[in-house]
Amino acid sequence: MALASHNYNVADDRGLYDYSQHFARINKLCDEQGCDTILYALYTEKNIGLILNPIHDYMTPRMLKKRLNYSLDRRTVISVWNQGRPERKGKGSEAPLPWTVYHAGNKRTNAVQELPRPFSNRPDIRIGVLDLASLNGG
Repeated sequence: MALASHNYNVADDRGLYDYSQHFARINKLCDEQGCDTILYALYTEKNIGLILNPIHDYMTPRMLKKRLNYSLDRRTVISVWNQGRPERKGKGSEAPLPWTVYHAGNKRTNAVQELPRPFSNRPDIRIGVLDLASLNGG
């Protein structure tokens, strides 16, 4: 696994303060190092439209506000987590759905269509399907 980060204060050749111009080169370099996964630090300029945000468990309201802010400028932020963490004192109960979707500053979790529980011996496994084009009305 590779971990990729950058300095917010350094612009690329196009004047953008992200590292999207270098994604292909970063991916190639990491592939040459035998990495099959790359985790990019969250922050981009406006040329990145989709942020996938898998997390381990329990989405708190503070985290939801953060994802909402990441979705500004017509970005999409999709988060998914595992349920079943024991309730922590003062932290409230788990959300009924194990995922959230924010697009262009709006919560769009209702766009995820949950499939019927696919495995009778594992009803805890949940699968949602999201048509990304539907978020833009197309």
